[in-house]
Amino acid sequence: MVLALWPADGEHGARASLPSQPLDAVSGPAVSRIPEGMPVVELPPPPPPEPPWHPVRVRRGDSLARIFQREDLPAATLHRIVTSGAAARELRRIHPGKTLEYQLDEQGRVLGLRYRIDALERIEATREDAASEFTAQHVVRAPERRERFVQAEIDDSLFAASQRTGLPDKLTMQLAYIFQWDIDFVLDIRAGDSFNVLYEEHWIDGRKIGNGPILAAEFVNRGERYRAVRYVDSDGRADYYDPEGRSMRRAFLRAPVQFTRISSNFNLRRRHPILKTHHAAPRHRLRRADGHAHPRGR
Repeated sequence: MVLALWPADGEHGARASLPSQPLDAVSGPAVSRIPEGMPVVELPPPPPPEPPWHPVRVRRGDSLARIFQREDLPAATLHRIVTSGAAARELRRIHPGKTLEYQLDEQGRVLGLRYRIDALERIEATREDAASEFTAQHVVRAPERRERFVQAEIDDSLFAASQRTGLPDKLTMQLAYIFQWDIDFVLDIRAGDSFNVLYEEHWIDGRKIGNGPILAAEFVNRGERYRAVRYVDSDGRADYYDPEGRSMRRAFLRAPVQFTRISSNFNLRRRHPILKTHHAAPRHRLRRADGHAHPRGR
């Protein structure tokens, strides 16, 4: 079956053509479709565009007074800003490399000032017009939280395996901290051990700004599987628990000294510092929390 929208040549004479008259001549004058008696609502005009913000990079030795002087802004306006509330007092401590922005009306009068502490926090003081007083507030943005999962098998060292997956060193240390009551990360780590980690990433406006905590982790050490899940109680305290609900914290640590970094390779003939026998263990450089070398790492 063929559906023809136009007659073919030779059918009923020549091909049909569109009318040559203007459309309104064909269809007639436009007819209003608004029923009689219906009230007509006029939309308000669109609001005027917001005045732009002018960014200023804070230099070494800068203060608000120096920046206002450099930007040719009134000192009286600066006084009104810094006395506009408790949040505004934080503007007295600005740091080099940060960004300060100010907003002007059409007459060049300051309408707002904001100081970006980081990607999530800023201090701002704004007012409706030049006749109003400034209102200061500490603004904190909530980042978008995304979950990321990584897994790796250890061939040479925990940190080398973590770096291959893109897991930051800080989270690698957190991983070791979670399991430090079950695993001695100085002597127990072997080639063939593996780990799985689920952690948070923080994003703002489509840009990653940092990492959150580990949400869940699994570590396989010499065939033994250890698991931990992060839980936040009603008071906001967070800790890690095994699948049976027991805290990962034990009465005693597997390693007696808390460490801050391990970078190690495996040596199959390393002398055990306590048993005085040779067995497979990692050679490592180990630092205690106070920065001094661990005795086992010498």
